[in-house]
Amino acid sequence: MVSMPSIKPPPLDFDTSVFTKEKINLAGHNEYIVRGGRDLFHLLPDAFKGIKQIGVIGWGSQGPAQAQNLRDSLVEAKSDIVVKADNFEKIFSHMKPNSILGLSHGFLLGHLQSVGLDFPKNFSVIAVCPKGMGPSVRRLYVQGKEINGAGINSSFAVHQDVDGRATDVALGWSVALGSPFTFATTLEQEYKSDIFGERGILLGAVHGIVESLFRRYTENGMSEDLAYKNTVECITGIVSRTISAKGMLEIYNSLSEDGKKEFEAAYSASFYPCMDILYECYEDVASGSEIRSVVLAGRRFYEKEGLPAFPMGKIDQTRMWKVGERVRSTRPAGDLGPLHPFTAGVFVALMMAQVRA
Repeated sequence: MVSMPSIKPPPLDFDTSVFTKEKINLAGHNEYIVRGGRDLFHLLPDAFKGIKQIGVIGWGSQGPAQAQNLRDSLVEAKSDIVVKADNFEKIFSHMKPNSILGLSHGFLLGHLQSVGLDFPKNFSVIAVCPKGMGPSVRRLYVQGKEINGAGINSSFAVHQDVDGRATDVALGWSVALGSPFTFATTLEQEYKSDIFGERGILLGAVHGIVESLFRRYTENGMSEDLAYKNTVECITGIVSRTISAKGMLEIYNSLSEDGKKEFEAAYSASFYPCMDILYECYEDVASGSEIRSVVLAGRRFYEKEGLPAFPMGKIDQTRMWKVGERVRSTRPAGDLGPLHPFTAGVFVALMMAQVRA
């Protein structure tokens, strides 16, 4: 089993001349934050002083939500800054000296590091990274028109600051997105923790769990439809909903005495193997191997130098997902799926292993 010491990094401090910085304590660890809210929108012109236009590069999950939130917040602040959305091939070559490149993910830094490059030194580089998908960033921002403070929390990073404006611009950006709390990070920490999370509890490991448990259950005589319900439907439905609303302990407390024993057996058998796999995932991310593999995989999608393209296959071609099409077509509205003790035990073990890692 891999063993790694738990080391608490020092809190990241920052200075702002526009917003109020607070120090809070989370589980014995100090963090510096800025509280958001629509009552701060009047400060946005000061935070964005000297900026006439904001360009949104890319139009995936985050692009539409952030562009709309920025536009609406600046209108409410009676600012004349223009928000434009576009795609650019060679971003760096279009950056003017003393301009600001803003990112919502640190992947670009990871890619540059993996090939021995860095950002040009004649412009600032900041990041504001909402801790939710783009649609939820927009939905909660709109909800915040009725409930001040509703929104998605964000981290921010200042990677380069050529003229002293970067911190306030980043904080203004986060406030304009509707973030109730904004906390400091670094661009490197952001991309490593984000990709690590995606490879673990957020995406990759969850897919691995449901595929492996589906095979386990069907090989032991469970019908395919019931195995799908006891894996995918269980985790994405009742387990996720209960943890979100009432916490992990409620999962355990909701089980019968026999169910608790099955949960404990699954948790005990899964925790340390999950830790080993997650440490390996983190090492791949921290070393740059994960990013290099993603970039190389992306290059296979298109014909290059006479070589044929090899597009990525769809995840829904496995036996489990084909069964899922049938199960979902007959699922009653509002059905959150069964609470299967063994599945719940494995999932909670993975979640706790990710926290420990």
